[in-house]
Amino acid sequence: MAAIRIGDLARSCGVTVRALRHYEAEGLFHSRRTRQGERLFTPNQSDIAHLVVQLRRLDVAIADIRAFIDDTVPEPIRLMTLRQTLEHQAADLSSRLASLRRFLDGEGAPARLERAKRASRPVRARGFG
Repeated sequence: MAAIRIGDLARSCGVTVRALRHYEAEGLFHSRRTRQGERLFTPNQSDIAHLVVQLRRLDVAIADIRAFIDDTVPEPIRLMTLRQTLEHQAADLSSRLASLRRFLDGEGAPARLERAKRASRPVRARGFG
């Protein structure tokens, strides 16, 4: 059971050390510390960290992740809840995409976009003198 250093874990997860520290502070997983204060993770905690990172990439809220990894709740209920969360997010994204398509397909949309693009150009800074 080899311990994994936080930097190595961050690289394998594809996130920053700071992100892992944040997730640990949120109580999603934990590490043990060396005498020098370095965080070390067990393979099991490393697996949980990978899961947390994957769920965050899916924009699952930390509170929902916490509920999902809570082993006091039966696994079928946790899986059903996570599935419902992801299906709700998918439905929301589909609705927003449909709204964007309606906007872009609407009459005059390219002209509105061109006006918006021109209006969003940065204004030169003016000095006070």
